[in-house]
Amino acid sequence: MRFLLFISFLLLISCTVKKAIEPKEETVSNDIQFVHETSMMDVLAIAEKAKKPVFVDFYASWCAPCREMDQTVFRDPTIDKLINENYIPFKVDGETESGANIKAILEVQSYPTYLIVDSKGVVLKRFLGKGTKSDIQNFLGK
Repeated sequence: MRFLLFISFLLLISCTVKKAIEPKEETVSNDIQFVHETSMMDVLAIAEKAKKPVFVDFYASWCAPCREMDQTVFRDPTIDKLINENYIPFKVDGETESGANIKAILEVQSYPTYLIVDSKGVVLKRFLGKGTKSDIQNFLGK
């Protein structure tokens, strides 16, 4: 009986650990498949393999314009499709330890900030603050 309890415990722990270390893809803004909780290097490797640039969305949980963009512009099916088809979407909470490191490397000063980054980590384009659907379409180049 102890053996079965021990095996059950090990299975539970292994599932929990596996779930905790897997990069998390999540639908945050309608249907944009943002990559979360992974390193910038992992995202750049995904971008290299997919032969796509990275769309980086820097936000903070306390940022009202960030939430407004998530609830309006990034709920638009045209924007969602544009981002999903042409970019690797990466959402970064700049207030976490790993997010703060990425924020410093990419020289992000405020929220929201949107970047287009190539697979080598070079910032190609930068958009600061809240924008309209048209602003974001122009930024994305479509």
